[in-house]
Amino acid sequence: MSMSESKQAYYEKLVYNELMTHELVNYDRVLAKSKTLEALSDRQKNCTVSAYSDYNVLKKAFIVVIDLLKLVEGNDCVVMEGGTRNRVFHYVGERSDPLGNTNCRMIKDVKRYWEFCQDSGGFFPEAWLDYFFKDTLNLQKLKERKRRPLVCVGLDRSLTHLEYLPNLYEAIKKRQVLKISYAERYGDRTELIFHPHLLKEYNGRWFILGVNEDGNYGKYSVDRIYSYCIVNGVDYVPMKEGEYKYWNQIIGVSHQEWTDVVHITLKTHSLYKHGLFVSKRFHESQHEVLAFGNHDGEEYGMLSIDIVPNKEFYGRMLLYGDDIEVVSPSDVREQVKKRIEALRQRYST
Repeated sequence: MSMSESKQAYYEKLVYNELMTHELVNYDRVLAKSKTLEALSDRQKNCTVSAYSDYNVLKKAFIVVIDLLKLVEGNDCVVMEGGTRNRVFHYVGERSDPLGNTNCRMIKDVKRYWEFCQDSGGFFPEAWLDYFFKDTLNLQKLKERKRRPLVCVGLDRSLTHLEYLPNLYEAIKKRQVLKISYAERYGDRTELIFHPHLLKEYNGRWFILGVNEDGNYGKYSVDRIYSYCIVNGVDYVPMKEGEYKYWNQIIGVSHQEWTDVVHITLKTHSLYKHGLFVSKRFHESQHEVLAFGNHDGEEYGMLSIDIVPNKEFYGRMLLYGDDIEVVSPSDVREQVKKRIEALRQRYST
């Protein structure tokens, strides 16, 4: 087994090769072919098959390979006989290498993706790469390539606790309940039970989104999580219907002030900025209502957006100054005016 190959993939290859002999195959036969350090050690100890360190990995490999064969060759291509302990598998399909082309395509696709990961060292947080490639020699090669990436970002990736990202991702996949030690800005640390559903990056900062123990939606910035652990004995609350919609109907991650989606009309006063807003949209719901040009003697363009207004939205409006104007609804326009007035007051002395 090469160091760049996972143990799971290694056993899947062994299982497939043995099944393609069209002979009866059991767990013992495949383990006898294994050259992993654990398998070699267990053979020296004369361990029973079920006591092998790789036993569970092998069982999963059989399931994966047989499912693939049934998908390609049909449900009757593999005959299983015997009980759990002495089960044997017999491939009776007609083709001698039904997954050959599939495997070749997968290898090419994985190789292309691996090369992309190598060239995108500035795009992925380093914690992701360290975690997902920790068992390969290619990790060092990736770190060397990272110094000269072909894909990078301009955002600062030096936030604290980014190393939590892979395990938080795993918790979401495995539907695990978490106990989090968290501190709001300038606040004391508190502990809470959280059901994670989604990781979201905004402006270079990572947030974990989900449901609190009281059943309400919650979000926590990863850099303010001081510790976490998996909670056993608590039923995981899965993602609610409409939860993706809830998080996608805002700019950023903050739900506040409004709870309903509103249709907002924006007026642009700069050809350059209008083009920027069209190509780099504020939100996926954004549409160009009127192309920038001369309309009744005035140079402007019109955009629309359907969101729940929040502080990130108002921040964007203030960021672009007099190049963009909220036309309607009037209550959203008034909120922008209040912020502008507060800013004017700040700089009036």
